[in-house]
Parts: sequence; structure tokens; C-alpha cells
Amino acid sequence: MTAAGGSGAPRARSDQPQGFAALDALMRPRSVAVVGASDDPTRIGGRPIAYMLGQGFRGTIFPVNPKRPTVQGLTAYPSPAELPEAPDVAIIAVPSELVEPSIDSLGARGCRAAIVFSAGFAEMDEAGAAAQDRLLAVARRHGMRILGPNSLGAFNAAIGYYPIFSSSLEGGFPTPGNIGIASQSGAYGTHLFALARDRGLGTPVLATTGNEADVSVGEVIGWMAQAPEVEVICAYAEGIRESERFVAALDLARRNRKPIVMMKVGQSAVGGEAAKSHTASIAGDDAVTDAVLREFGVGGGR
Repeated sequence: MTAAGGSGAPRARSDQPQGFAALDALMRPRSVAVVGASDDPTRIGGRPIAYMLGQGFRGTIFPVNPKRPTVQGLTAYPSPAELPEAPDVAIIAVPSELVEPSIDSLGARGCRAAIVFSAGFAEMDEAGAAAQDRLLAVARRHGMRILGPNSLGAFNAAIGYYPIFSSSLEGGFPTPGNIGIASQSGAYGTHLFALARDRGLGTPVLATTGNEADVSVGEVIGWMAQAPEVEVICAYAEGIRESERFVAALDLARRNRKPIVMMKVGQSAVGGEAAKSHTASIAGDDAVTDAVLREFGVGGGR
């Protein structure tokens, strides 16, 4: 990866901003299905529904649960195939072996994107990596985008959208502001959100990418770089998976005058283990990454 402006520098494709805007279904949906929906607001499949109901999500929520007629007061549906309409995005909160058929059913219904909470994929072992590859192949066959798997989730407070199961929101929701958080690690991203909230800093947008089978932290940065909800971007990365789109995102943020502060880890043994557990990747060439970040004026450290 070469810093933009130098010899052989990667260039943002002319359609790059439109490509980043394609994440709107993930970050600014009009309808959300919750596969594995729970009536218990403390469970992984219940927290997103409770959060969105409590924060006045400006859209429709479709719980999917074959064992209940209603979930948290909402009509529940036995399967994605029986939803009354195609949701923009789906939250997947089911055991790992049920994720692929859920994605296939959602894609056939016309769903555009999914946030996969479920773990047990490339962060585990070779068998998990193979299952993740199959999951991505199914999603691509249907033209779906995937955040995760092994993602803690995301939120966009401006529309009351909380597809996330972090307990950090129990201490309070985001205050008004213009800071976006893009993090490969859900634990680090939500910790940063909680620190900012407790200090009165507004972080209304967050996305955690987990294993990055599809959507990478670079794409999330690029989406924030063209999103009116965000004026300052905070990022956490353990490894850069798609250098071209990452550089294009930094370039777009600089052109749109949106500062980026980034924590890059993975150089130490501890950081390397974090990279394996969260993104199933290695940190890559730190010297090259540092040079690119300096070239685009990205602040931060290790």
C-alpha cells in the first residue's frame, strides 16, 4: 500500500463515494428484521429491539421467532420467508450453524444487508473460516452486504437505530454531537463510546466490523466521510484488510475536511492476538500503514 500522491499511489475510483453510500442499508435503514428475536430485553436477540423501541426507531421492526406470536409487543414472524416485506437490514442473533440458511432466506426475500452478531467463524479455526467463506458466498449471490460475523453491532442515534447488544448503553445513550466511531473491536468501540458519553462528547454513530468477512473498517470510515451525521471520525484497527478502499476512505475524509483520529494496534504480541480474535487477520506492514496515515493527516497512535 502506497501513500496517495506518491509513485504508484492507489487512487479512489470515480464511483467510490457511491460505493461507500451503498452502506446506507446498514447504517440508515427504514426497516429491520431481527432473526433470533427475544422477548427478554437483556438477551442478545432482545437488546436491539428494546433499544430501538425505547429510542423511537424511525422505521419498522420485524422480529423473527418461530416459537412466539409476539416479541416485546411486536408481531413476530416464523421465518424470514414469511416477512410481510423485504427489510433493508437484518440482525442475525442465532447459533453459528443457522446463520448461513438465515442469510440465504433473507437474501431470497430481498433483504439488502445483515449485521451478524453470531460468533464461531474465522476467529475460531479453519473450519470456522471455511464456514465464513460459505456465508459470504451466499450473501454475494443475493447481493447482500454483511457486517461481521462476530460483530457487536452498530448504531445511528439520529434515527433511533440500535442494532447492537452491548450493555454499555445501559449507562446511557449517545448525546448529540458529530463524532463517528469505526472499530474492528466491538469491546473497544463501545468502551470509547461510553468514555465519550460520560465526558459529554456526542458520538451518535458507531459501527463495529468484527471478522470483516465483507464490510471493512475502511469502508465504514468511507461511509462516515460522506455522511452528514459525522464530522469527526474516531477509528480503531487491528489489521487493514482492503488497502485500496482504506486509502480511498482516508482521501475522501481529507477532501471533505473530516479529521480522523485512529488507534492502530497489532505490532505487539498482545496486539497480534487481538487482531486474530477480532478480525481473523494479521496487522500487516506497520511501517507502510504509518506512512499512509501520516500522508493523510490521520492523528492517533498505538
